[in-house]
Formats: sequence, C-alpha cells, structure tokens
Amino acid sequence: MRFADYRCNDCGEVSELIMRADSDIRCEHCGSQNVARVFSGVSVKASSSRSAGTSSSCSGSCNSCSGCG
Repeated sequence: MRFADYRCNDCGEVSELIMRADSDIRCEHCGSQNVARVFSGVSVKASSSRSAGTSSSCSGSCNSCSGCG
C-alpha cells in the first residue's frame, strides 16, 4: 500500500490517504472528492545553508531538527 497526502479543495484539510487503484479518493473530513495531491518541497533555508558551507546536517526528519523552522 502507498500513502499520499491530499488537500481538500473544499474544506482545506490535509489528509494522508491510502492510494488504491480500485477506490475513490475522498477527504476524510468532509467526504468531498475535490482533492489534490500535496507534494512536499525542498526547504530553501536548508539548501542555502549547505551551499554557504555551514556544517549543518539534515536528518530528513523535522521532528528532530531545530534548523529548518
């Protein structure tokens, strides 16, 4: 099973949904099918600090990171 984040265009909530070929993708908050997949981007702050030559290392997990926020 694959999971993906979807934002509801009707209520604005983001949900992590299971992607299945045989199911309709619906907002788990309001039931709308008007959803769009959310893709996470790269943090400009983190990438600029690396290019500036700082010794910052990213673990890939924002839960343990204090430098991206």
